[in-house]
Amino acid sequence: MFELTLVRHGNALAASNGTLGDAGRVLSPKGRAMVRQGARALTERGVRFDCAWSSPLPRAVQTAELLLAGIGDEVVLEVYEDLTPEGSAGEVLARLAELPEESHLLIVSHEPLAGRLASVLKGEPGMGLHTAEIRHFHLASAEPSGGKLVWRWLTSGLGQESQGGR
Repeated sequence: MFELTLVRHGNALAASNGTLGDAGRVLSPKGRAMVRQGARALTERGVRFDCAWSSPLPRAVQTAELLLAGIGDEVVLEVYEDLTPEGSAGEVLARLAELPEESHLLIVSHEPLAGRLASVLKGEPGMGLHTAEIRHFHLASAEPSGGKLVWRWLTSGLGQESQGGR
C-alpha cells in the first residue's frame, strides 16, 4: 500500500511591498505554532516518511522542514516547481508512479493545487485544504485513483482537530 500525507503550508505573513511579493512570504508566528502542533499530531500517529516533496516557496519549505524536524524524521526534502499554487496535479501525480509501492510520501503545497490533488486522490471534486491542514491517504498503489482518506487534522486557531474518513 502507498501512503500519502498532503499538507497545506502554515499561516504566512502578508506579502510585503518588497520585490518578492507572494513568492517571498514566510510563515507567521501563528503559522509556525500551527505546524508544530501538526507535527505533534503526526508523531502521535507514528507517521514516518520515506520521501518528502515541497513547493519551492519559503512558506511551504518552512512548513515541511518544521514537520520533519518535529517528528524527528531525517528524510531529504525535495523541492519541485510543480508544487506551487499554479502547479499541475497531473504532473505531480505522474511522479508518484516513480516511487516504490510501499512508500510513504509527504507533500507540502498550496491552494489551489493541494485541493486539486486531494480531489483527484479521493475522487471527490471541489476539495480544498485550510492552512496547516494535514490529510493522510492510503492508495492501493502509486496510481492516484481510488485513494482512501484515512484521517485529517486541521486547526482553525490552535487545538481543534478533526479525524476520520471525511
